[in-house]
Amino acid sequence: MAEDFLEVLCTTLCPTLSRAQGGALLAATEPVGVPAGEVAFREGEVGKGLFFFVAGHVEIVQQRRDGAAQSVGVVKAPSLLGEISLIMDGPHTATARALSHCEFRFLAKEQFRRRIDAGDMAAHRLALGIAAVIARRLLRLNETLLDMAAGGKVPAPVEELDRLKQKLFSEWSF
Repeated sequence: MAEDFLEVLCTTLCPTLSRAQGGALLAATEPVGVPAGEVAFREGEVGKGLFFFVAGHVEIVQQRRDGAAQSVGVVKAPSLLGEISLIMDGPHTATARALSHCEFRFLAKEQFRRRIDAGDMAAHRLALGIAAVIARRLLRLNETLLDMAAGGKVPAPVEELDRLKQKLFSEWSF
């Protein structure tokens, strides 16, 4: 666990965590390296946990209704990935493909749930931080949809929706 990532985790990615809490969570993780071109996780697979994204760049890809893969953005470390499937207990909503060698710290869903059930404040604060991220994304989506509706762009052009999707997936403002 790099000391600089712990600092980023507790100040930028999840400011609800103290350094001690962030350190305790990271101590419960396993290191995962993903070579360039390989997939960290796939859309539709059951989410197994949270990826603390330490180093590298990933492309986020979703499958369109016609079955074609659609790139929706590039995420660079530091970030969190897999948070929706961690909280909602469902499958991954996108595929994360490494564009460069990527380093993660992986927190298994079972470990997270045990910590929540035990009343571990670090796990609860992590959940609060994730909820804040998801809420900010939803607010951005609502604002964009309102702006599009006010501009008489209903139904919205596909290009505008693509820009919105790119913004939501690439601007991980924690």
